[in-house]
Amino acid sequence: MRFSLMFACLLACGALCACSTAPRGQQGLLGFVQDGSTRRDEVVTRLGAASASYESSRILAYRLAEDAGGLYLVQVQDWSGICHSLILVFDDTGLLRRHALVRTRAQ
Repeated sequence: MRFSLMFACLLACGALCACSTAPRGQQGLLGFVQDGSTRRDEVVTRLGAASASYESSRILAYRLAEDAGGLYLVQVQDWSGICHSLILVFDDTGLLRRHALVRTRAQ
């Protein structure tokens, strides 16, 4: 009886550990973003399609969440889990002029 109870506890712990997920975030996800040198095509290649674009894609916006690993992109229609917006403003040649990582809500 005692052995089967211990075995059941070990089995339950193993199942719970198997359900845990590794952090999705990356510490250096936005390290390449530099005003005056990063190009729009590089941003889209590295980050994928923007969550929103304005002024004929001169302004791109990305939704980001954060976990223990760092920031990660979120491609959802609602704002659940979103804690940052990355706003990128490009000139007419596609060169990044300025950017901002804006906290949208407290974690």
